[in-house]
Amino acid sequence: MVDNQLYKTDSIISGIQESKNITEHVLSVCLNIFKKYFEGKDYSLFSWGGVARREMGPFSDLDLIILSKRPSKRKIELFKKEVQHLLPSHRLDILEVYTIRELQRLAQIDGTDRQALLFLRKEYGYHNTKMAEKIRKDSRNNLREIFHICANLEFAYPNMFNDRNIKFGEGRIKYYGFVHLLANYIKSDFDIYSTVDAFEYLSVNRFLDEKIVKKAIESFDVLLGIRNSLQRVAKKEVYVLEEELIGGVVKDLMITKEELFLSLRDNKKFALLLYDYLKKIALDMACEELDPQDVNYLYDVFLESSKKAYLKDSVLNMGEICRVVTAYATKDSKLLDSLALHNPYDWYVLYGIANNTNVKAKTLWRLICYSDDSKAQELYTDFAWRNIYLYIAKNPVASRDIRKYICNYPKARPMDVEAALKGLK
Repeated sequence: MVDNQLYKTDSIISGIQESKNITEHVLSVCLNIFKKYFEGKDYSLFSWGGVARREMGPFSDLDLIILSKRPSKRKIELFKKEVQHLLPSHRLDILEVYTIRELQRLAQIDGTDRQALLFLRKEYGYHNTKMAEKIRKDSRNNLREIFHICANLEFAYPNMFNDRNIKFGEGRIKYYGFVHLLANYIKSDFDIYSTVDAFEYLSVNRFLDEKIVKKAIESFDVLLGIRNSLQRVAKKEVYVLEEELIGGVVKDLMITKEELFLSLRDNKKFALLLYDYLKKIALDMACEELDPQDVNYLYDVFLESSKKAYLKDSVLNMGEICRVVTAYATKDSKLLDSLALHNPYDWYVLYGIANNTNVKAKTLWRLICYSDDSKAQELYTDFAWRNIYLYIAKNPVASRDIRKYICNYPKARPMDVEAALKGLK
């Protein structure tokens, strides 16, 4: 679908085709190494994230999944080592589980990994994508995923990232990526791999006007172009237009500083308008799945200017999607503490609390050290729960003791420790 006329843009800043070229080159290297170690055996290689969408930047993470009934950790480590040697510009991010049963378990509890599995793309091997198809047809839980992302875009990202963050800033790449999730929810029996494909699907099926879609693809093209330039100049995976990088970026793009910031300003204005359209599509879909009381609550939270609905304690007795949204949206620290207390096993609710800057430090402690509940303890030391640790570490409310705990946590990833250390400076 990428060759469709809708994709053609006239912008002087362009990144879609370059990103596709980068991804295809990286994948060709990975496939050669994969065949070297796993050809003819019970192994398959899948991609997810920016790799599956063919939207990698010059220094983007390399998002892969290896599936096998009897995985050899030794061979997988050899594969990883050779990939990193030949592709040093891309940090290899292989999901650390290798069997279908493990992946299915993750999809039930962790939104970050659920999205990876929702959009699995087979690159090579013998396994089919029936697992992904099963997850994709789980409409209630996928609707929860949509409003989990809506809440991030509306309540978390604007508080955590400024406009110079090309990925997470208000009106930036993540706002365009939301269309990918929506389109796959609507068309659950069909693979829509790229952001461009998702926009075109919504246009063809009249969810969005063709003129809006054309403008959206042009704007997305510009953002990827700026991101790619930023990474080339910084020589690493970065998304923030720091002052010391701007000169290199405008030189690389052959534009002026004024043109760069004018482009970003116009892009943000359009992206927020686009998000309003996408949000209304999501709310219309909720009408088909949720109880009227829950639907009304979501309309109040996302469309009412007063936004008072999410202060209600009654949300504790409402459906999960309403509780998830409230975890992101409320400014009431007592309600956040109640949500944590009443939802100790719900990753989505706790992830929202971890991202909320109105939370109290004692509530964050509960999310990482639930000493009175053995089931919660088991979950909190699980692979999936580490993404909550990461955003607790990034939350400015987190105390020094919390950050030290994360730094010393045996299963903490380098990114978790880096975020915690940053807060300790």
